[in-house]
Amino acid sequence: MDMPTDNTKPLHVTVRPKVGVDAGSFASRAARLFHDDSRIAAEPSGGELALSCTWYFDLEYAHARLCEALPGEYLWSEPRIEYRSDRVNINGTWCHVVLEPILRVEVHTRPEHVGTVIGDLSSRRGWVKSQQEKAGMITIGAEVPLSELSDYIPKLTESTEGKASATATFLKYDVRPSYLDPPPDEPMAAALRA
Repeated sequence: MDMPTDNTKPLHVTVRPKVGVDAGSFASRAARLFHDDSRIAAEPSGGELALSCTWYFDLEYAHARLCEALPGEYLWSEPRIEYRSDRVNINGTWCHVVLEPILRVEVHTRPEHVGTVIGDLSSRRGWVKSQQEKAGMITIGAEVPLSELSDYIPKLTESTEGKASATATFLKYDVRPSYLDPPPDEPMAAALRA
């Protein structure tokens, strides 16, 4: 499966019509919806629409846009995170490491929810980098692995009584800690274990 190539969009899915629509026609028309969209990269791929984006919240945006412009029922693949590998020299020995995408997450919340937000980001292997107050709101900046953010927006909404919002941008690839399980369904990770 070919995916749009954009290093800042490490989250990938494919979409295809459930029934009754010419798949090739659907993929071409749907890709045009995202032609000038900075959040979503889209390409027709073998009768499916291949989408890439920065994080899970962008997938909700893509779903809403697709369903509004081309009403119908669609099958979405499970989101797949793009991991990478690298060789590093550790004490004179070259070792393979898995690199994972890290996002810069900014959360805007009220002061009474700051502890909850920081605690949740920390539990997701996040590193809080900044905290600023402006007009009675606190903006918390953190670096968080994409793999830890799949349910972030619903949990944030629930834990702050709907009084917080978040944005994310791609920051970098960084070494995935070796104590974690290898990334799921990643051929590269399997090769590194061999």
